Amino acid sequence: MIKEIQRVSSAVQSRLPRIVDRNGITLAGTEVPPGTIVGMSLHQVHHDPKIFPSPEVFNPERWLGDNAKRLENYYVPYSRVGRQCLAVS
Repeated sequence: MIKEIQRVSSAVQSRLPRIVDRNGITLAGTEVPPGTIVGMSLHQVHHDPKIFPSPEVFNPERWLGDNAKRLENYYVPYSRVGRQCLAVS
């Protein structure tokens, strides 16, 4: 239930900025040069219907069974390692 609560109502309301490293990256077929500031919105990720079907529905059961492992790839309530919320560690 906790994961679904955090998915629906993220504690982080701003974008999570990162700087593209010296190798650059390709995002959705677009080349992004080194030094570019990119960011993502946790709300957009956690409410993407391609990842979380019926994202507006509070459904703790979505985190059960085989589906849970797939969803973990997109579950980022506090950012990721290196810039994580201090309260997590």
